[in-house]
Amino acid sequence: MIDRAVSALTVPGRTSAQILDILLDNARRHGSGTVTVTLREIGDALAVDVGDEGRLTTDPSALFERGTTTGPGQGIGLSLAAELADSTGARLSLTRRAPTRFTLLLPESQESQERG
Repeated sequence: MIDRAVSALTVPGRTSAQILDILLDNARRHGSGTVTVTLREIGDALAVDVGDEGRLTTDPSALFERGTTTGPGQGIGLSLAAELADSTGARLSLTRRAPTRFTLLLPESQESQERG
């Protein structure tokens, strides 16, 4: 089922890879403990969860704004990842503060939904 869902995504693979690179780097630099990546189907979308064992201390409402950071860096990564997601019809959100988890929601194309 996941293979079929991946082939039907509307978000280009390169864009998804860039977003995941940012999320994984962010977890490595700012999170703690083991980093996990989980793929799951949700209706007509695919969810990619990236989590670690840390705890978010930053105000969630400012998390995706440029310049927001919890350590070294410029605070560009999450805002760039969210902008990339939005520009392709995907959605990036914080889905859990402790332990920290971000979810990238990748929609299926309308065409593949109709073939379904």
